[in-house]
Amino acid sequence: CIRDRYQRRVRGLRMPNFPSLLLFSLSIFFFPTVLSSSPPCGPWNEEREVLVALFGSTSGSNWLNSFLWLEPFSDHCNWFGITCNEQHQVVNISLPFNGLSGSLPAHFLEKLTQLETFSVPRNRLSGLVPSSLSQLLKLRSLDLSENSFDRIEDGFGFAKESSFQDLNLAFNLFRTLPEDLLRSSAEGFQSLNLSHNALTDLPSTISEVRSLTSLDVSYNEKLHIPTSMWSLENLQVLVMNMLGLQEIDPQIANMK
Repeated sequence: CIRDRYQRRVRGLRMPNFPSLLLFSLSIFFFPTVLSSSPPCGPWNEEREVLVALFGSTSGSNWLNSFLWLEPFSDHCNWFGITCNEQHQVVNISLPFNGLSGSLPAHFLEKLTQLETFSVPRNRLSGLVPSSLSQLLKLRSLDLSENSFDRIEDGFGFAKESSFQDLNLAFNLFRTLPEDLLRSSAEGFQSLNLSHNALTDLPSTISEVRSLTSLDVSYNEKLHIPTSMWSLENLQVLVMNMLGLQEIDPQIANMK
């Protein structure tokens, strides 16, 4: 790391005369910003690499705001849209309506082990939603709404022990969802927004999300509702506008 290399040089300096002392003093005067702003060593560098990959795969040079991103010696925790905890680990990525385009990096995001929120709505992202996002056990909220995603990678599913609560996939181009998305989902999974897509079926495993309290499937005109959905005993909000249903399943009366 830059900081360690510099500190080793400082410790190794010998100052036998006044010119050397003056040079040393000037270096201390001009370099503190480098030492204080350069990223720490160890796993933090891996997280920085993840963010660099995100920047590259989403056309970062065209973002509306990319303040400090990729600046030499800058601390990635100070980059626009990034929040870190006291241990200098990334816990929040929030880049809504910021001109992101392209796709999400497939095999990097799992290194952000402390990530709690990933929010990139109202951008121009497309393609595949990587399953690595669902492997983040600390992730609580994932907002990919108002983009052009059309597929979710097989194996995408939240483990029971994860902290996940809120998934927003509204206003995208999804036609199908993988069964694993809702199978054995996190015990705190409360809100799911699938509105304004092109879905034709919901995974039958939706009945396994017992903790779900809010579900929006509106504006999926050809969507078939599985009978298993009516067993969601904790559901409090159900939005089904513009589904093109010919009739309402009488089992809906069994919902509390």
